[in-house]
Parts: sequence; C-alpha cells; structure tokens
Amino acid sequence: MWLLCAFVPWARSARPAAKKPGGTAPTSAKVAAQEGIKADNHSTKLIDDAASHLEDIIEVRRAVTEDGSMSTNPLKRKQDTVSRQEQGLSIREWGPDWRCSVMYAILTEIAESTPEQHHELLEAYAHWLSTLKDLDLLEAYQLKPLVDGRKLAMDFETNNGPWVGKALRLIIAWQLENPDNLNPEAAISESREKITGLIQDEKQSRPSNAKSNGNNHEGNRKNKEKKEKKK
Repeated sequence: MWLLCAFVPWARSARPAAKKPGGTAPTSAKVAAQEGIKADNHSTKLIDDAASHLEDIIEVRRAVTEDGSMSTNPLKRKQDTVSRQEQGLSIREWGPDWRCSVMYAILTEIAESTPEQHHELLEAYAHWLSTLKDLDLLEAYQLKPLVDGRKLAMDFETNNGPWVGKALRLIIAWQLENPDNLNPEAAISESREKITGLIQDEKQSRPSNAKSNGNNHEGNRKNKEKKEKKK
C-alpha cells in the first residue's frame, strides 16, 4: 500500500505527450514510477493501471453509494437498484489487480478531502465493496463466456471475424445480468439481435474493402501488361 500511497500526488496530473504519434500517453504516475524510483515492470503496471482507472472507479462507486450529487448519506442507494452487469463489466475492465486500483482511489479521495469527510468516505467504499461481495462480483474478471467463438460462428452460419470478440462480450454481459442461468442457448437467444447486428455491420464494411482490393488487382494486371508489351 505504501507504494500506491507514494504516487497519489500524481493521481490527477496531466498525462505527458505520447512518445509516438498516435500512441497512448502514459499516466504521470507511471512516468514518476519509472523515472523516479526505477520501479520494476510489475509495480509500474500496478501504478499505471490504478491511475488510469481512478476516475472510472470513483464514478462506478458513486453509482452505488450516491444518488446524483454528493449525498450526506452514502448508503442511501438500495442494492436492488445496482446494475450487476455494469459493476461486473467494470471490474473486468480493471483486471485482476482491481483491488489495488480501488485502494489507490480510496487513498486519492482521502488525500483530497477534509478530515471531517474521511469517515463518510470510508463508509461509502465499505458499503460499495460489501455490495460487490453480496452480488458475487469480487472475481468477475475471471468469468468465462458460456460459449466460444466456434459455437457462435456455427450458430449464426458465418465465418469468424472481429465480430466474435464483441459478441463474446455481449454473452458475458448477459451472464452478469443472469448469474443463475447457465444455459448457453439462452445466452445466445437473448443476445441474438445484437450479435446479428454486429455480423451485419461487419459484412457491410467488407464490400468497400473488396472493391479496393479489386482495384489493386486491376492496377497490377495493367502494369504487368505494359511491361510485357515493352519486352
């Protein structure tokens, strides 16, 4: 925890410019870890992930402990209004070390608040984490889809493609919303309309690519003919 605490001052610092054009800029906390204490790769990633997920964690936590703006009662929101799907997908996005990222968020909010607010803030986080436990989401990042890409391709009678990854995320989202239903067919059936849309979108993007490839082939053929005539 001391390592996370040491980099709280860089929690909301502006990101430096990316090293490569179009690249992702590192967090200031990551740069400080790399250049300041020469942290190892694992520690650097832990700090970078925590800083990257900071705003999202605070927002997701507030969705459970607050109702709109800052509340005087952080426990006012009832558990039955919490979206298990949204909370679970967030944890999956944060990854296996999400607990460290949450600790970093706690430390950052504590540092930015007054001593009078500390108890209420810690109580809010305790309630949020207790809710995640009650919803059986603490290990949500390990959840596997009920079906694989091959099964989906066969069911929708099409080839594999980028749509598969997106479709599997839809399946996972359905599983989070329906934790007691382990029927793969039900998962596919309930997600069918959205998955069909993904496949159609991908197919619609192919003609332009095919046309472009066709133009390239035609150009290559003409160049070849010109060379043969010169000979």
